[in-house]
Amino acid sequence: MKALDWSRCPEIESIPGKVSGAWVFRGTRIRRTECRPAPRRLKNGALLIVAEEAGFDLLITADQELAYQQNLPPDALPPLS
Repeated sequence: MKALDWSRCPEIESIPGKVSGAWVFRGTRIRRTECRPAPRRLKNGALLIVAEEAGFDLLITADQELAYQQNLPPDALPPLS
């Protein structure tokens, strides 16, 4: 099977040094942000509120039950577990 020539597709890009130069959809790269430790002693959804106020768009967590443990409004910061 012949390899596809992704360079002709305007929706795909490859930037040397980024993701090893792999071809990805334009506009899907996640900008690297400063890793900050979570504030201590926040309970009952306060961490989600603080993260939203700080301008975060997504909360990455290992807690797969977070959505069930918190009463999240529809417009809440979406957790990714």
